Amino acid sequence: KCYEAMNDDLNTPVAIAHLFEAVKYINAVNDGNEKTDTKGVEVLQWLRDVFIGEILGLKDEKQTAGSFHTIALLADLLLELRQKAREKKDFATSDRIRDVMNEAGIEVKDKKDGFEWRLK
Repeated sequence: KCYEAMNDDLNTPVAIAHLFEAVKYINAVNDGNEKTDTKGVEVLQWLRDVFIGEILGLKDEKQTAGSFHTIALLADLLLELRQKAREKKDFATSDRIRDVMNEAGIEVKDKKDGFEWRLK
């Protein structure tokens, strides 16, 4: 229903109304008045992520900022370990760390004075 509303000339008021219906259902499941299975939970999470987060851009800024902070700490730690591996000429480990970070969506660029990274 949300897709139909968005495909109807970006009818966001109708899409938001359908999202409110989903919220009512989620609350009913949470209160034990309705039941759902794993697939239902996955669909509701997808609905939240796609329509609320990506299409409408309504994200919890604290969660987003906290997530980035966590990613930054982990990226810096991994790159510190990668730098130590490079200093020991353990290029297999160094390359593996870079490749795994790349797979995780973190682009690493080596520089003369160290490295830099960014989210793709």
